[in-house]
Amino acid sequence: MSLELKTTLVVAAACLALFLALMYVVDGGSPWEVAAAVLALFAVVALTFDVWVYRPINGLIRRARARLGGPYERSDPYYRDELRELGFLVGTLIAVFTAAEDKEWVSQAIKEDLMRLQALNRQLLDVSALARELGGALPYRETVTRVLTRSRAFLHADFAALLRFDPETRTFALEGSDGVRTPAMSADCCAYTPDCPVRQAVADGRLHRLEGHRCDLFPHTMTHQVVLPLLVEGVGDMALLATATSDAYFSLLTDDILVTLRDHAQGALANAHRYDAIR
Repeated sequence: MSLELKTTLVVAAACLALFLALMYVVDGGSPWEVAAAVLALFAVVALTFDVWVYRPINGLIRRARARLGGPYERSDPYYRDELRELGFLVGTLIAVFTAAEDKEWVSQAIKEDLMRLQALNRQLLDVSALARELGGALPYRETVTRVLTRSRAFLHADFAALLRFDPETRTFALEGSDGVRTPAMSADCCAYTPDCPVRQAVADGRLHRLEGHRCDLFPHTMTHQVVLPLLVEGVGDMALLATATSDAYFSLLTDDILVTLRDHAQGALANAHRYDAIR
């Protein structure tokens, strides 16, 4: 039974009760006059409900059914109660919009993954080209210079330094540097600064990324640092330090890419040390 029919029956029952009350409780005069007045009231109420409530609701349902098309028609239980019909319709619309939002979110996630893969592919190509440049047989000092210049360019860093650790004195010596330099550049602070990333990287053998560390090796405006520990055959423990004023590019580099760069750098330095030994 539709909501419109149920409402009409309720209004009719109310009008009948009003008629009986006027006839038997309140002396309303002629029954025909009272009946005509009650019928007129019933007609006005029924017409008001039809014009202001049910026609807009039914029109909305028809437009929505037409817009949703065949899939909705096939799954429609054909309720005759407008409220239940509207409930089913709203539930269907919510499901449709939710599915669209989920699809859009999945599509965006796929795009982001694709962009990350493209960036990783470019980084792999760049590090492969760097490996070819470092693979030639060159003297040690020339290889140090090449490692520094190529690594700084690859990392988009403002400054790069290569430091060698002396296990007997527990100090670091500067093997070479490239980029912006401070007037009093020194590696002495690496021996006593508590949070020195160079010493930490050499101690635990892991790369370190940090922000805000200050050191005598580079200007204090270079607030972002990356340190790669190197274990060079015939030379010992070393560290490749790169600094920049922003981590705009550092943050794009994955740890795997940095480890690959470290492996190529320590391989090139080891080969250069052997080359000097047999010259």
